[in-house]
Amino acid sequence: MKARKTWILIANGTTARVLENVGPGKGLNALADKVWHAPEKDAFESEQGMTNNSVGRSMHRMAPHNAPDKKESTFAEELAERLLQAHTNGEFDDLVLTAAPKMLGLLRPALDAQVKGSVIAELAKDLVKTPNIDLKSHFEDVLRL
Repeated sequence: MKARKTWILIANGTTARVLENVGPGKGLNALADKVWHAPEKDAFESEQGMTNNSVGRSMHRMAPHNAPDKKESTFAEELAERLLQAHTNGEFDDLVLTAAPKMLGLLRPALDAQVKGSVIAELAKDLVKTPNIDLKSHFEDVLRL
């Protein structure tokens, strides 16, 4: 019987990487060609605008928008497209989504139904900067490593 390939996507708003498990006792292997970064912010894009007070000459910053950061939304859509392409090519059978809570919330609706069907677990944690050797303990409940 062929061992199932499980990908673990580890992502936050700016970086994503993939680890692979190919069966019980095989551990986690980082896929060097599966590391992606969100596009840099436009140099002319500002965080908040300035406006005049209704009385007097002083100015204040406008309240930030509650909408998700466009860059993070675009990055989530890009990751969803890459996962769909990899799943269609048979690169993985099962998928574990591990992302910062905000990114996980953006990623879920962006995933194609085919990819959603392969998700076996989700972990709402930002583990992007966690060394590979320390990741095993986070996935022992999901995978037999």
